[in-house]
Amino acid sequence: MSRVYCGLCSLFMVVKRYQFKVEDGRRTLNELFAQVCPLLYQITLNLVNADASEAYEMLKVVYKTFYVGVQLSIPPCLQQPNAFQEWMTLIVGTLDKQLPRDRWPSNHDQISRHPFMKAQKWAARICTRLFSRFGRPDWIDKKNKEKETGFAKFFFNTFSGPIMNVYLKILKATQQGAPVHQMALFYAYDYLEMTASYSVLYKALKPELPFIIQESILYCISLKPYEVQLWKEDPHEFLRLEADRSLDFTDPRMTAQNLLNILITKRTRDALKLTLDTISGILTTYAVAAPEQKNFIMKDAALRMLGAIKKILLSNHMESSVEQLIIAHVLPDFEGNNSVLKARANWLMSRFAQMPFQNRDAFNRIVTLVVNSLMHGELPVQLYAATAIARLVKRKEVVAGIKPACGMLFEQFFKLIDELGNDTVISVLTCLVRAVGPEILPFALQMLHKMMSMFLELIKAPEEDDDSAVAATQCARCVNAILESVHDSPQIYPQMEQLLQPMFDAILCEDGFEFYEDGLNMIAVFTDVDREKGETISPYMWSLLSRVFENFKSFARDFISSIIPILYNFLVNGSDVFLTSQNPNYVELSMTMAVETIENSNDGSYDCMWGCKLLETLVLNGRGKLDAYIPRIVLVIGKRLISGEDKDIDIRLFLIDVLAACAWYNPQLVLVAAGQFPTINPQWKWETVFNHWWSHLEKAEKHIHHMRINVAGLSSFLSVPVQSYPEVFRPGIPQIVVFLLELLKNITKWEENPGDDEELEHDEGGEDDLDADDDDDEIGDHDDDEEQQEEEGEEDDDDDDLDDLDEEDDLVDGKLEDIDENQDAKPEEDDTSLQDKLSQAFMEFQKQDIDASSLPSPLDDVDSFITFSQTMDGLSKAQPHLYTQILNALGEPKQKLMKEHMKKATKNKIQKEKEEKKKQAKKGGK
Repeated sequence: MSRVYCGLCSLFMVVKRYQFKVEDGRRTLNELFAQVCPLLYQITLNLVNADASEAYEMLKVVYKTFYVGVQLSIPPCLQQPNAFQEWMTLIVGTLDKQLPRDRWPSNHDQISRHPFMKAQKWAARICTRLFSRFGRPDWIDKKNKEKETGFAKFFFNTFSGPIMNVYLKILKATQQGAPVHQMALFYAYDYLEMTASYSVLYKALKPELPFIIQESILYCISLKPYEVQLWKEDPHEFLRLEADRSLDFTDPRMTAQNLLNILITKRTRDALKLTLDTISGILTTYAVAAPEQKNFIMKDAALRMLGAIKKILLSNHMESSVEQLIIAHVLPDFEGNNSVLKARANWLMSRFAQMPFQNRDAFNRIVTLVVNSLMHGELPVQLYAATAIARLVKRKEVVAGIKPACGMLFEQFFKLIDELGNDTVISVLTCLVRAVGPEILPFALQMLHKMMSMFLELIKAPEEDDDSAVAATQCARCVNAILESVHDSPQIYPQMEQLLQPMFDAILCEDGFEFYEDGLNMIAVFTDVDREKGETISPYMWSLLSRVFENFKSFARDFISSIIPILYNFLVNGSDVFLTSQNPNYVELSMTMAVETIENSNDGSYDCMWGCKLLETLVLNGRGKLDAYIPRIVLVIGKRLISGEDKDIDIRLFLIDVLAACAWYNPQLVLVAAGQFPTINPQWKWETVFNHWWSHLEKAEKHIHHMRINVAGLSSFLSVPVQSYPEVFRPGIPQIVVFLLELLKNITKWEENPGDDEELEHDEGGEDDLDADDDDDEIGDHDDDEEQQEEEGEEDDDDDDLDDLDEEDDLVDGKLEDIDENQDAKPEEDDTSLQDKLSQAFMEFQKQDIDASSLPSPLDDVDSFITFSQTMDGLSKAQPHLYTQILNALGEPKQKLMKEHMKKATKNKIQKEKEEKKKQAKKGGK
C-alpha cells in the first residue's frame, strides 16, 4: 500500500509541473495521461470501493492529480465518451458516498482533516470545475468553439443533472447533521449558482427552492456553535477571522449568498417572495417568542440574509419595507442584552446606511444607538459599530449630529486601536476623520502621534506578515487624511512636520517602497501653501525634495505620477528657490527626470504622458528663466513625435502640448531648435517637427486644455517678425491662423457643452473592453485563481465576514458585502488574446490617473479668444503687410469666422473687466 501511495504522490508532482501549461506545453502531460490513465483508473476503482483511511488518503491524491490534469484542458485520452464516463462515475460516486454514522468526525476541525472528507472535497472541485470550464456549450469561446462544443454538449446532457442532484443530496445530508467538508459545500453552492441560469436544469431545481433558501442557505450563513464559543473565549481571534479576506475562496457562506442573489435576480418570481417571507417569518417568530424560546442564531442568520440581498432590495425600490423591518425588528436589538444581535444590528445598519429613511426620529435614534454601541463591553460589537459609523458619516445630517461628540468618538477609537490595532479600525477612523474635517483639529497631534507610532511598529514585522503591512498602509493613509482635514489651519503644520520626521525617514527610502506613494502624498499636503497669505515651504520639505530626486534615480521611477504633483507645488509655491537654486539645481534635476521618462518609456506607456506634463509645467511656470532648456525640450519632444512610435493619440497630444508651451514661452527659441533637426537625421527637414505638430491639431478637441495651450502657442508665432522665419516657413504662416480659427471654433463648441471633450473614441487601434453579457441565460465563468488558494495542508474555517474598509473607496464591503449578481462576464467573441486584453485594460487603468488638466496651468484663466484678438491686432499694427497677406489667403468663409471670434473676444473682455471690478470692489469693502 505504501509503495502505491508513494507512486501516486510522485505522479502528482510530475503532473503538477504542467498544471498551467497550454497547448504545446501540455504535450508531455497528454502523453503521460494516455499511458497512466488505464492503470490509474483501476487503482481508483479499488480505492472507491475500499473503506479505510489509507485508501481515502490515496484517493485524495488521485483526484488532485486528475484535477490538475484537466484544469485548463482535457487530455485527448479522456475526451473519449466511454473513458470519460468511467471516470465521472467514480468521481460522482465519491461525491455521493457518505461515511457510516459511527465513523463520523466529531467536530469541525476533525471534518476538515478527515481523509475521506478531503477526497470528497476534491471530487466536488473536479465536478464544479468541469461544468464551469468545459460543460456549458454557450460558454465556449470563439477560438475553441469547433473543438470543444461537442464535448460541452456531451457533458451538459450527461452529467450536469446528476451532479446537481448529488449536490442537493449533500446539502440535505448536512441539514441532518452529516459531516461535509466546508470546501465541498463551497463548490456545491457554486455549482447550483451556475445551474440556476439554465431552464432545463432549473426545472429540476425549482421544487427544491424552499429547502435551498429556507433551510440550506439559512443554515450555512448562520453562526455555528464553535464560532459563538470563539466569540466568548477569544474575541480577538474571532475578529481576525472576520477580517480575513483569504477566506473568500474557501467559505461556503460566500457561494451560498451568491446563489441566493442569482436565484432572486434570474428567478425573481420564484425566489424573492420566498426569501422575504423566510426573513419576515423568522423575525416575527423571534419577536413573539417567550424569552427562553428566542433563537438568536436564527434571527442573526435572517438579518444576515437581509443584508446580503441589499442591492436587490434597493434596486427594486423596497426601501419603505426595509425601513419598517429595521424599526420593528432591528432597533430593539440595539437596546437588548444579546451581544450577537447587537453586533448584527450594527452590521445591518452599515449595509443600509445610505438608504433614505422616512421616519427621521427613528433614524436619529438608530444613529445614537450605533454611537453608543461603540462603548459596548464586547469587542465584536464595538468593531461592527465602528464600521457602521464609517458608513453613516457619509450622510451630512449624521456628521452634523455627531460633531459635538467627536472627542468621545476619537477617544473610543484610540482604545479600539490599542486593543485591536487592525487595519479595519484604522480605516474606519480615516473615514471619520474625512467626514468631520476641521473638527479634528484639537485631536490632530494626538492622532498623528498614535498613527505614526503604530506605523513605525508595524513596519518592523516580518516581510511575510501581510496583516501588519496592510495595517501600516492604513496608518499612512490615515495620516494623510488628518493632514488634509486641518489644511485650513496651517499654524499647526510646523508641529506636525516635526512630529512626522521619523515617519518620513522610514518611508522615503527603498525599504519604504510599499508606502512610498503615501509619503509623497504627505509631502504634497505640506507643500500646498498659500503664498498670498505669506505661507512658505519649510526648509525640511526642501530637504525631502532632494531625497525624492535621488530615490527616483535608484528605485522610485514607478512613482512618477505621484512625484510630479509635488514638483508642481515646489515650483509654483517656491518658484524663487526652485528656479534659481544651483546646489541642488532643481530645474536640471526635473529636466533629467522628465527627459529620461519620455525617452525610456515604451510605446503605450503612459509614463511618457507624465514626463510631458512635467516639462509643460516647468515651461509654463518658468517663463523667462528657462531659455537654456527650451531647445533641448523641443529636440526631445520632436524626436519622439517624429518617430511615430506612439500609437495612442493621447500620448501624441501631450507631446504637442509641450511644443505649444515652448512656443508660448518663446517662439523664436522653438524656431532655432527646429533648425537642428536635420543635423540629427538628414532625412528630417527644418519644418518636419511643425508638420507633425500641426497634423495633430484636429485631435486637440479631445480636451479643452489641448485647445487652449495650442491657441497660446500658435498665437505666439504670429508675434515673431516675418524676417525671423526661414524662407520655407513663411508661406505657411496663414495656415497658422486657419488652425487658430478651427481651435477657437472647437472651444466655442466645448463652452456650449462643457465636459464633452473626453467622449471621443481613439481612432488608432480602437479599444476592446472585457464586456459583461447581461443575458439572463448566462452567468459568469468561474475560471478564477482558486487553484492556488487551497492545497492539502490548508484548513477551511467558517466565518461571518466583517467589512474591510478602504478609505480610497470610502468603504469597501467585506466578503458578505455588495455581492454583484452579474459579476462574471461571458467570454468575448473575438480573437484578441486574454493577455492582450489584460495588458490593454491595465494601460487604460494607468491612463485614468492623468488627463490634460491633471495639474493647474497659468493658461487656465487666459481667455483664448482675447489672446487671438490681441495677437491679430498686434500683427495688423506691427506687420500690416503680413496681416493683409493672411486675410487674402483666408478667403471669405474664414474671414467671416475670424470676425465672429473677434466679436466674441470683445464680449469676453467686457465681461472679464466687469468681473474684475466686482472683485476689486469686494476687496475694498472688506
